[in-house]
Amino acid sequence: MQELASLGVMDFRHDCIGKPSMLAIKPEWAWCMEDGFRALLLGHDLATDRG
Repeated sequence: MQELASLGVMDFRHDCIGKPSMLAIKPEWAWCMEDGFRALLLGHDLATDRG
């Protein structure tokens, strides 16, 4: 998680031991969470695959 934060892809906040950490994708990387990109990443044919 810290590596993704250092690369600028995610925001990672870890306040202290025993407290929950927070990991959030940065807005400029939100496109990689869209269905179309995930389908391409997984090798699905977008023209024939509807789900």
